[in-house]
Amino acid sequence: MLANGGFKAGGRAGWFAGWEQVRRYRGRAWNGRVVGDNVEKHGGASSLRLENAVDDIVRVSQNVPVTEPGNGFTVGGTYRLSAWLKLSLDRI
Repeated sequence: MLANGGFKAGGRAGWFAGWEQVRRYRGRAWNGRVVGDNVEKHGGASSLRLENAVDDIVRVSQNVPVTEPGNGFTVGGTYRLSAWLKLSLDRI
């Protein structure tokens, strides 16, 4: 239901197809970096790495359409989201 939910398809300039970096929200610039990582991964060829300094924020998002029942996300539907996360505190 999500485009490229497993982060397997490479996108433009290192991005992953279907995902966009949020650069600004409520007047504040979010200066963190989003990169593909071919070394640290749970499965597949790569993973999505979010990098930020202490005062930076980094975020990616994907807008998904609401569709007819049985064809994707529907109003009132129940969905399960899972993710693998690795945290590195190199700069603290």
